[in-house]
Amino acid sequence: MFNITEFDHNFTNHTSIDEGNEIIKIEGNLKDYLINHESINKLWLNYINHDFIKLVSTNKLEKSKFNYFLLQDYAYLINYGKIHALSATISPNLKYFKLESEIILNVCNEMEKHRSKLSKKFPNLNFDKIKINNACNNYNNYLINIVNNTKDYLKINTALAPCLFGYNKACEFGSSLIKSGKINELEMDQDYLNWINDYVSDWYIEACEIGNEILNEFSGCEMSRNELNELTKIFKDVISLEILFWDAILEYESCIENDYN
Repeated sequence: MFNITEFDHNFTNHTSIDEGNEIIKIEGNLKDYLINHESINKLWLNYINHDFIKLVSTNKLEKSKFNYFLLQDYAYLINYGKIHALSATISPNLKYFKLESEIILNVCNEMEKHRSKLSKKFPNLNFDKIKINNACNNYNNYLINIVNNTKDYLKINTALAPCLFGYNKACEFGSSLIKSGKINELEMDQDYLNWINDYVSDWYIEACEIGNEILNEFSGCEMSRNELNELTKIFKDVISLEILFWDAILEYESCIENDYN
C-alpha cells in the first residue's frame, strides 16, 4: 500500500542551486522520459499491474467494489474534466485549445459510460451528490493545487497524464489476461469486459494520442534541472495517487446498497 505522506516533497532539494539552474534538453518523448525515469518506472509498473485490474480482468472482483469504483471514478472525472477546461484557458495557442476541447469531449463520453452502468444498479442515484472517499478527495485536491499554485500548462498536463495513459496500459494488461485463456470470455461479467475494452478501444487510444501530442510539444525543449525535477515529482505523485485510488476500492467493505440507494 502507498501512503500520501510518502510523497517526496523534497525531491527538488537534492541538487545545489547551481545544479538546479543547469539547462537540460529533453531528448525524445517527454511521456516516455517520465515513465522510464529511474525514480518512477517501478511505481508505474505497480500502477498499471495493480490488483484491481487483475481482479476485474479475471472476473474475481466483488461487484459491489466495482460499482463503488465507478461512483468514485465518476466523481473524479468531473474534476478531471474541469481541470482540462482550465488548462484550455491557458493553452499556448488555438491548436492546443482545440486538443483540450477534444479531451473534454472524451471525458464526457467516459462519464456517460459510467452513468449507463451505474443507472442499472442505482436508478435513483443523484450523480451530483456522490459521496467522495478520502483517496478521491486527496487526488482531486492535488490536481486543483497544481492549477492554483502553478498556472502552468505543462505542469497541469503532466499531472493529468498518468490517468490518461495509465488506464490504457492497465487495461492492455487486463485484456491480455482475458485473452490468455485463463477465463472464458463468455463467463465474464459484461460490465467488467466492457470497461476493459473501453480503455483499449479506438476512441480512448485517440484520446491518448491527443494527450501525447500535448506533451510532445515540449519534447526536445530546454528547461532547468529544477523545472524538470518538478515535472518528475508531479508525475510520480500522481501515479501514487492513482495507486491509492485503486487501493481504496479494494479496501471498501461497506454495503454499497445502503450507501447509495
